[in-house]
Amino acid sequence: MLKCCLQDHEGKYVEYQPNLVPERELTKHSHSAGMVFEANKATGDYHDNMDGHVFMLWVKHKFLPTMLKKGNKKKIDLVLDNAKYHRTHQTHCPNPLTASKRENIATINALHSKGTRRGKEEVKELTITREGDTHTFQLDDFGKHTRGTKNWKSGGPSLHELRVHTQRVVKKFAPEWLKTELEAFMEGEGHQVIYTPPYLCSFQPIERLWAVSKGAVSTEWRMKRTLPQAFDDLSTVWYGGIGVKTGKIYDGIKADNCERMIKASIEQMDIVIEKFGVRYSGRFGAMQYDSTVPYESGDYDDPDSDEETDDNAVN
Repeated sequence: MLKCCLQDHEGKYVEYQPNLVPERELTKHSHSAGMVFEANKATGDYHDNMDGHVFMLWVKHKFLPTMLKKGNKKKIDLVLDNAKYHRTHQTHCPNPLTASKRENIATINALHSKGTRRGKEEVKELTITREGDTHTFQLDDFGKHTRGTKNWKSGGPSLHELRVHTQRVVKKFAPEWLKTELEAFMEGEGHQVIYTPPYLCSFQPIERLWAVSKGAVSTEWRMKRTLPQAFDDLSTVWYGGIGVKTGKIYDGIKADNCERMIKASIEQMDIVIEKFGVRYSGRFGAMQYDSTVPYESGDYDDPDSDEETDDNAVN
């Protein structure tokens, strides 16, 4: 079970387990949005140690109240990467492109029951062309096994075909179902979620900050360090102080550090625009778009994938 560390109302760092605390109690357990959680999987990737449920608890009861209170913002634009727990789909509509046949059939049945007459017909029919031969599957056929080449019409659509069909009809007749749980919640509160392109961590200054922060906190590691102590070490790196283990004096993250991180990210964006922009040209903040330029297939490699941070970002 995930174990987290938050600040209590007195500013002290305390441990708790989100799944054991009633949601209504979470907000008063902390006066900031900061959270450190203990890894319970030795995969080397912290993404494997967080889930969508705990993330949404944090957004609802920590992040949003703190931002509204301390930032005095009426509207928040939350910019996130594509981590799995950032994109948990609403329970009534799993992601059609990753859902099973049974899940997508349930989605189609729900869509069929709420659709217009024209929509009902389009939802329950799936026309497939294979090797020049066309056939229309009906809703009752969707759950059947896919048959071989000679008698494929007597079976059902493949999993991929059904996924594409489900995605298309949901997008057309109930696009709100495709929103992630986070998008639905934030938009319901009058805010906005923006997901950045996948696999482009070098575009995000926060990733550079985390690389520096995690590196510094790791140098302060000692035997039996607790979560509250780890939180203290992180605060020392961010806000300044003396390292408990190393005795190093940290100046904290200053405005000029952040400016360098932002500048480095923008430089990477400009490199990608120049090298892979296709229809886009120019620089970040002053780009031009030419719709007449044709797209060509090709893979993209992050030009900064092996260099996550500026070594001089923190003194």
